Amino acid sequence: MYFFLSFWDRTFSQVITNREQLLKIKELILQKEKNVVLLPTHKSFIDMWLLSFIHQEEGIDLPFVCGDTQLFQLAFLSSFIKNAGGFNLDEKSMKSELFRSVVDGYVFALMKNNQLVELYLE
Repeated sequence: MYFFLSFWDRTFSQVITNREQLLKIKELILQKEKNVVLLPTHKSFIDMWLLSFIHQEEGIDLPFVCGDTQLFQLAFLSSFIKNAGGFNLDEKSMKSELFRSVVDGYVFALMKNNQLVELYLE
């Protein structure tokens, strides 16, 4: 996380958020009474970094990330996401009934435990 924060501080002078909306989302996440799924626009990989930065600054747990193969092709990013419980879905893997069953069970377990999930839809 140190590498990320030092890179962020050198790259951006400020991040502007809608504080009121951010506090409402944070409250929902921390209550863990309902499922919260984040769906960033994913115009670039910076979206994921931005969400991670905001979560770090606000003391919110990082979400479990689900994305397609492109998201997991960056070596340093792939290992970071996978070690944090993230997973990828691609057409080839989704053809496997076993893979689909495992992913269904994993997502079900995350939702049952009201874990924060971040989906990148392509």
